[in-house]
Amino acid sequence: MSDREGAEDDEMRTMRCVICDLGDDENKMVLCDGCDAGYHLYCLKPKLSQVPRGRWFCPACEIREDERRRSAEATAATKALRVAVANEYADGRVVRAILGSRLVPTTQLATLRADATRGAAFEGRSAEVEFLALFEHSSKRAAEWIPGCAVEVLTEGKLRYFWKRHDAGWDDPIVEPEYVPASVAPEKIVAVDDDEDRMLVKWAGEGYDEATWEPLA
Repeated sequence: MSDREGAEDDEMRTMRCVICDLGDDENKMVLCDGCDAGYHLYCLKPKLSQVPRGRWFCPACEIREDERRRSAEATAATKALRVAVANEYADGRVVRAILGSRLVPTTQLATLRADATRGAAFEGRSAEVEFLALFEHSSKRAAEWIPGCAVEVLTEGKLRYFWKRHDAGWDDPIVEPEYVPASVAPEKIVAVDDDEDRMLVKWAGEGYDEATWEPLA
């Protein structure tokens, strides 16, 4: 007999059944994989005819294990919902930069969380902050405020850079943008694409590399 087998035998000999408090009949005892407590097969309700194969949990640990599984499933469902909500805000676009952040008004947040199908996505403090997001191929005039729970999904790296650049974070989240999107004015039309009904606009104060295609008025 190996030292390990001997140690296991010694453990079984000192083990007592949680239900009857007896340490006899160790061949008919099963150990819980959650708490290492011992149970006689015939003391359990319902009784077990043999030692189960694989992992086995006592009644108390089975409840905790079920709660853990339900919690994990709920977490996975919430993550999937947040991805879906983030994709709704992005609408196929890619975040180019984050330009500012502010607290979400209490009434607006309450409305979001009360939504029967999407409300769970707005739980947690990331939903309490929204960010001014600039999307690729869009002008600063078209920047949009979107909730933090969506920004975390769409561009976690740019979010970290934004926090670091402004020495801010979830505990101190307010970063005033350098401009109001509506104040960004067009300076000139650089080109017109009649086939696509669009025009290339240069914006005041921005270089030509920031020019964007906009719909013809």
